[in-house]
Amino acid sequence: MDKLKYAWIVIFIAGLLLRTVNLFHPIDTDSWRESDIESIAKNYYYNGMNFAYPQVAWGGTGPGYAEMEFPVYPYLIALTYKIFGVHDGIGRVWSFLFSLGTLLLFFKLSRYIFSNSTALLSSTLFTLNPLLIYISNAIQPESVMFFFYIGSVLYFLMWLENQSLKNSLLLFYFATLTLLGKITSIHLGILFLLIIIFSKNWRFLYNPKIIVLALSSLIPPIAWYWHAHSLYLQYGNSLGLSNEYHWVGWDFFTNSYFIKGVTKQEIQDVWMLPGILVIIIAVIAGNVFQNSGFKIGFYWMIAISFFYFIASRTTADAWAFYYHIFSVPVAAIMIGSSVESLLRKLNFQPDKWKYLLSSKRTFLILSLSLLFIITQSFSYSKTFRRLSYNYRASAYYMSAQNISQLIPKGSLILANGGPCADDTGHRRAYNSSYFFFWLDCKGYNICIQNQSVDSVQTYKKIGVGYFIAEKRAISYAEGFEKNLRNSFKILYEDDYILLLKLYP
Repeated sequence: MDKLKYAWIVIFIAGLLLRTVNLFHPIDTDSWRESDIESIAKNYYYNGMNFAYPQVAWGGTGPGYAEMEFPVYPYLIALTYKIFGVHDGIGRVWSFLFSLGTLLLFFKLSRYIFSNSTALLSSTLFTLNPLLIYISNAIQPESVMFFFYIGSVLYFLMWLENQSLKNSLLLFYFATLTLLGKITSIHLGILFLLIIIFSKNWRFLYNPKIIVLALSSLIPPIAWYWHAHSLYLQYGNSLGLSNEYHWVGWDFFTNSYFIKGVTKQEIQDVWMLPGILVIIIAVIAGNVFQNSGFKIGFYWMIAISFFYFIASRTTADAWAFYYHIFSVPVAAIMIGSSVESLLRKLNFQPDKWKYLLSSKRTFLILSLSLLFIITQSFSYSKTFRRLSYNYRASAYYMSAQNISQLIPKGSLILANGGPCADDTGHRRAYNSSYFFFWLDCKGYNICIQNQSVDSVQTYKKIGVGYFIAEKRAISYAEGFEKNLRNSFKILYEDDYILLLKLYP
């Protein structure tokens, strides 16, 4: 290890400790994603561990087979149930472990790109990013996917330098599992293409090794998503893949919502104003593009921006903040590169600490560093406070505890979902799974635009016995709550829900 080994250890321990916050938090928030993942894990555990057929609870009377990304994450949770028994929230431990692995991979990536001290700065920014800390123990597949995502970039750079069998196998392994983990990571192909063109030569693309690696890495994801889509076509259930329209349209150029939404997410959770300021100063100074690390970050930013643009109907939404984790390593690399370039512009070599004895430069460097740390910390604290709301217990969780004894086991229930379509009429994934998870029931969701007594009666005819009506949702349909009260028996009511019995 280098002379900064203790600094690396401190950063890792700091990252580890920050990631233990809320590590054993129960699933008591109205997060559809966390409830779905744990529900799928439980269905694996109770229904035979058939990996290729993940099951959700809101599939009505059917088996609930659903289209989703490669379900290695809920399957690992189910395997853990086999060993330790069913414990809600155990998926956080798996996310935590993968997040620690991601830290180590990024440390290795930054040291591969930079000198030791710049790598340390870049890794510190990566480690302390609030968005990554939140994802690190959220019950979402992002933590697993992101581990392979960072590894893909690392082993691609290593493979470019040395096309050995070992590097080829590592690149295949990480790239394949990244694409299986989340199809949104396919923008890595643009990054790899740009790096090859500008660091090698476009003719290098004809290298048989590249062709074989690219095709072999795509075959497993294509096979899985083809199978997953067949589940959607047969059973109609999807975790936001085929049942939501994500793609940019002509309204991108007439509606400022999209560019404002994406920009706000990026500034608020990833780059933050101090980081952006440092990059701007470095670009103005004129030598930052000579930094190989900055160029990699720049190509990476182009690739990610293309994804954010193509899927801006989703990536601009406030709820989709976790889609922006792809930008975190880019920001860490580009800010680190900018700081390194600025210091070299001052003839300060980051690894030669004795140079700090020059009083004027010491004052300048320490002053700028202090200003950056204070302002960036302020930005971090604001983001931490905002993300902390995602761990606050939902009022609906307490409502679910209160009605759990009023609904017989095995009953079919109806629960509110989100909107069927956005303001422009494009399809939205409206299913919300938390009541099904908390009550251990199956059933259906009703989307906001379809709320009516006639719709509820339709569900009653196919065997649904109870409707958990969220007051915030039914208020969207004028007169709907009044009509519900007049049409069905109220078993329970509080400030947040009505529990209605649909049959005598």
